Amino acid sequence: MPSFASQKQVLLDHAATAFARQGYSGASVRAIADAANINGAMIAYYFGSKEGLFRAVLDDRDTRIRERLTWVEKSAGPGQSLQESRCRAYLNCVLVKFPDFVHIVWSHALLAGDGFPNAECRQLAGDHAALLNRAELFDTIVAESLASPTSFIDMSESHRQAMADRFAPSSKPRKQSRKRQAVDSPPAQPVVPAIERPPSPSPKPLGDDFLDGFVD
Repeated sequence: MPSFASQKQVLLDHAATAFARQGYSGASVRAIADAANINGAMIAYYFGSKEGLFRAVLDDRDTRIRERLTWVEKSAGPGQSLQESRCRAYLNCVLVKFPDFVHIVWSHALLAGDGFPNAECRQLAGDHAALLNRAELFDTIVAESLASPTSFIDMSESHRQAMADRFAPSSKPRKQSRKRQAVDSPPAQPVVPAIERPPSPSPKPLGDDFLDGFVD
């Protein structure tokens, strides 16, 4: 029997796919539980409501992407471009590992209205556009996702990896600068702002309204 932690992650992964394909309004928590082969009551136990599940998906993806960037910062070797390494890691996260993230955020960020979940997704989109100090990179990913007739989550992993490689900054030095780089001191590493983890939503206490919000 899977542990509670792994069971919760399975639900988050299935929910992420459902929200990416069908949006918040169209996704069914019962269908998510069935796809995960987990009792629907566990969704209420872990997340409290459909809104809580959606917020948990956003927090899970955002946290795991930021953790990957933090790991890249700590493991960068001498002479490596930290900015390029962070960009490559980010692209690998949002295109290869979590392709549902862009679809979830932007499908709701572009909708009219300032209530949930649109406002939260607009805020998260802005945070990620500034995450690498390269807003144009996130804009390019979003434009590609909207223009593509096939969503990222329906593409093969090899196709998504090829896209990530195409968007990634080149690590090859320019020909005219090779000689100068051989004799000059290595360039200073760019200053990267500290990464702050957003607060997780407070769990909803259980009670008689245990299944509130789960009527689709």
